[in-house]
Amino acid sequence: MKKYLLILLIAICVVSCGDKDKNISTYTVKFESNGGSAVEPLTRVVSGSIINAPEDPVWANHTFVGWFTDDETFVRPWDFATKVVTADMVLYARWLEGVWTKVRTATDLDAVREDLAGNYLLMNDISLADYSSGEGWRPIGDSWHTAFTGKFDGNDYTITNLTINRPEEDFVGLFGFIDGGSVANLGVEIGAGGVNGGIYVGGVAGYIENSIITNCYSTGSISSYSYFPFVASSYSYSGGITGYVYSSTITKCYSIGDISSSSSFAYSGGIAGIVSDNSTITNCYSTGNISSVLRSYSGGIAGNLRNSIITNCYSIGRISSDFSYAGSSGGIAGTVNTGTITNCVAINSLINGRYAGGIVSLIYGPLMTSNNFAVDEIVLMGDETQGDNGTPKTLTEFRTRDTYETGLGWDFATVWKMPASGGGFPIFRWQVGQ
Repeated sequence: MKKYLLILLIAICVVSCGDKDKNISTYTVKFESNGGSAVEPLTRVVSGSIINAPEDPVWANHTFVGWFTDDETFVRPWDFATKVVTADMVLYARWLEGVWTKVRTATDLDAVREDLAGNYLLMNDISLADYSSGEGWRPIGDSWHTAFTGKFDGNDYTITNLTINRPEEDFVGLFGFIDGGSVANLGVEIGAGGVNGGIYVGGVAGYIENSIITNCYSTGSISSYSYFPFVASSYSYSGGITGYVYSSTITKCYSIGDISSSSSFAYSGGIAGIVSDNSTITNCYSTGNISSVLRSYSGGIAGNLRNSIITNCYSIGRISSDFSYAGSSGGIAGTVNTGTITNCVAINSLINGRYAGGIVSLIYGPLMTSNNFAVDEIVLMGDETQGDNGTPKTLTEFRTRDTYETGLGWDFATVWKMPASGGGFPIFRWQVGQ
């Protein structure tokens, strides 16, 4: 009798346990290697589980970046340490053509200067706090003769605690001088000590020539000042992304932080101090306060525009230049020596200088402007409010998508979006993983 009772209990347990297993959802995770070696799928993954990363696939003359949930834009990486599986899914491999050196530590980043023509891929956030004392971080490629000429892909990670105090050096930023190179998908967060340098100073780079910077941002204080600020031939250039842009392109970048410069000719811009020689700044914005001292030129995007183009950009912060030295301030550009400004927006509360303009103040050469807007509450403080003040719009209109999409033709399908919380101004889709 006891024998039969034991068999009955075992049978009941098997049935109940089986029913319980049926209530547990399991999923399959497939890996699409996109040209690399095959990776076996994971089956019967319990809902809510964290999965282990498979062995990296390989592909000749390519570097594996990581696994992503989107197959085209690769803006949504899968974090194997924190994300859980809640449905059947496919992860897609992202590759970079060629051989790229992977950067994982501050020491790895410092070693980039040993091969300035190399290709580099950032694999995680890096803090430069250990490089903050004294002169701080030494810029990568810090002279005309030692420019960075390679490629640096930030892989949507961030360099934090960047601090530089090198007032007697010409090329100052995370990178000093980039010539024929590129930086993409990188955040630069400046430490409390700021980034301070001599002539060319920027968050990402001090000076760029024949180069491309895309999908990058900087936060924090940036300043430049000449060694001899009262000498007639001294110059300084400060920008949220770079101090000086020569025959180069900056696109889908932004800066948050105060930008300043001081010298007998001082140029400050939310994105760049000067944009020159067939350069293009497109789809960019800045939100910090921009200022310059002595004979000065300040702009929400660029201090000065020379034979170049600014399009689809906006600025928010206060813009000021030295009133006593015929300073020029503009919501987009301080001055223009030939150029084009189109489809731009100035949402600045105050623009202050001897010369002040909603979009641009002093115009020294031919300027093509069209379809630019400025907030109707803007305060222009100067002896002469000249240049281009843009078409006035209300602050409420600037918090509305239609103002940009219909009024200016901005791309809200792939580039821009309005903040989910509402009431703000446009941001980039890449900022929120879209």
